[in-house]
Amino acid sequence: MKLKLFLLLGSLLLLLVMCKQKKETDSTAFEIEFQINGLEGTSTWFVEQPVANYGNLFVDTVTISQGKLLYKGNIPYPKLSKLVSFEKKGALVFMLGPGKHKITADYKNISKYGLGTKFEYAPSKYDDDYLLQSELEKFWSIPAQRTFADLQKQLKVKERAMFKEVYGVSQKEYYQWIRSKDKEDKKKARAVYSKVDPTAIKQLKEQNTQNKLKLYEFNKELIIQYLKKHPNSYVSLFYVLENIFLFGPPQTAEVLEEYVHLFGNELKGTKEYKAIFKKYQAEKNLKEGIAPDFELPTPEGERIKLSSLRGKVVLVDFWASWCVYCRKETPNLKQQYEKYKDHGLEILSVSFDTKREHWLKALEEDHMPWLQVADLRGVKKSEVTGDYGVNAIPFIFLLDREGKVVAKNIRQPSMVNDEAYSINFHLKNIFGF
Repeated sequence: MKLKLFLLLGSLLLLLVMCKQKKETDSTAFEIEFQINGLEGTSTWFVEQPVANYGNLFVDTVTISQGKLLYKGNIPYPKLSKLVSFEKKGALVFMLGPGKHKITADYKNISKYGLGTKFEYAPSKYDDDYLLQSELEKFWSIPAQRTFADLQKQLKVKERAMFKEVYGVSQKEYYQWIRSKDKEDKKKARAVYSKVDPTAIKQLKEQNTQNKLKLYEFNKELIIQYLKKHPNSYVSLFYVLENIFLFGPPQTAEVLEEYVHLFGNELKGTKEYKAIFKKYQAEKNLKEGIAPDFELPTPEGERIKLSSLRGKVVLVDFWASWCVYCRKETPNLKQQYEKYKDHGLEILSVSFDTKREHWLKALEEDHMPWLQVADLRGVKKSEVTGDYGVNAIPFIFLLDREGKVVAKNIRQPSMVNDEAYSINFHLKNIFGF
């Protein structure tokens, strides 16, 4: 009798657990039906979502047949999502949350990045998602967004005109020569550059910097105004996320502090908010001159602590073998190392390769005669990048002899418009020559 009672209680407990699990699964399940009119045959599309510390991430690959797709899965709360076609070079951008939805669009109207693409969105009983989608569309259509887009175009036109006035050729043509592998094109670019007045180049760079600052300030005010009106909106959350980790300008500790304090309590449990807050903490620490310590292995297996380099001026170089622009920094780093190594300069290159053999092959190819360590978890998963607020490479920091941050996100002179972001400028200031 006792055995039967025990088995009965056990079965009831198991049933309760299964019901709870089913309820939790049901509450996060989504089903979205796409109807893309005018799309014939079968084609491959991608589902993207913004991911903290990384930018957009492909979360799925889907096949659309004769314009139809039924997409299912689970999602804990609404997220900004994109259905992307590389063939079309366009996307549908929508808020995806639990429940059943339907999106109907015309293939011919799908625009680049998905901005402004018109489509019908029909959720079932989950009105919150419908409201979020309406909010997203309103957000893109507010006059301030159009003003921002117009300002971007105006400044771009002005920049191109100034470039042609200084260089004597169009910006597009000059950079085509620079990027070309043809020796004659390279020769043309050098010939043009040799005739340009250095003072005019400096003025052009300063003007471009001012134009960018004007855009950054406008963009910041747009975000803050929206956050004040919608502190608990997932649209606000993902808009800020994309601006910090993907499209936006470098964010200062002061700007990030405004963002984190404007968010409502309903969003503070999301991993996206936590990533934004962590970015704020990292920028705040760096502003106060604190360089977070870390310890990583060399190719030989010896472990090096950043703090062990106190007493030297240190360039901390975040890179990876697959990062083309990282490796383009190497020739200039070699020049600066040779110039200052006997005067107290050390370079610590931190690779974020995920495969050891790729890291070692790059070291063999590039012959970098300074300290090398690696975090083989990669940019996305590394605690080091999180502590430093870094979500993209190359990223180079300069530390003084006490281990305090002097400059960050600095590059070789040819890659920057402002001396404040030039490696050579800062090293010359420190060493005096």
